[in-house]
Amino acid sequence: IDDAACDAIVKRLPLVGLDITGVRKAVTAGTLKAGGWDVMQQLGAAAVARAVWSRRQLLEVMVDFWSNHLNVTCPSGDVWDSRQDYDRTVVRGYALGRFADMLKASAAHPAMLSYLDNRYYAKAHPNENYGRELMELHTVGMIYSEADVQNAARLLTGRTVDPATGLYRYDAARHATGPVTILGFTHANATAAGGEAASGAFLDYLAAHPKTAERIAQKLCVR
Repeated sequence: IDDAACDAIVKRLPLVGLDITGVRKAVTAGTLKAGGWDVMQQLGAAAVARAVWSRRQLLEVMVDFWSNHLNVTCPSGDVWDSRQDYDRTVVRGYALGRFADMLKASAAHPAMLSYLDNRYYAKAHPNENYGRELMELHTVGMIYSEADVQNAARLLTGRTVDPATGLYRYDAARHATGPVTILGFTHANATAAGGEAASGAFLDYLAAHPKTAERIAQKLCVR
């Protein structure tokens, strides 16, 4: 569907089109302040503009739905350089696609890893925030045990953000190895180098879980 009129309006908010590297370059050039909320405020304005003027209303409803389901609050301090990229590449990129693809994209995006703290912790002290929310809010719901949360936190270690670039990277040195069992999913998780693939298999398992299907289908019907 041609959406030229809405696109022209959104172009008045040029910061929305920047990727993470672009935001950081603007900071280096002195046109943006590091940690500032200018980019996120323009993203909020763009969301309203698209809701009002876009002719692609099915897309906009689904973007709103997934922005809520895989929430990264906007504005929020730790995602000053990445939230607009998350909106474009994860939510908008997969809003009418496969849920598994969107879930895995979110798990490899600096905005999600920053917002739910996964970037800041390593194998010695796994952080449970992301593992818990991944199950409770993003996929199966509250059917997990505390042991499931602890194992998920261990399995997700190593998914982090490069402090120099702000981009996602997998750091094998930060990954906690050892077998895990989570909601019926089992993995040897034998090597640090294989940790990213192991957590990716867990994400696929959650995306295809019957409880995930029930929860998302119900939320879609209610919406």
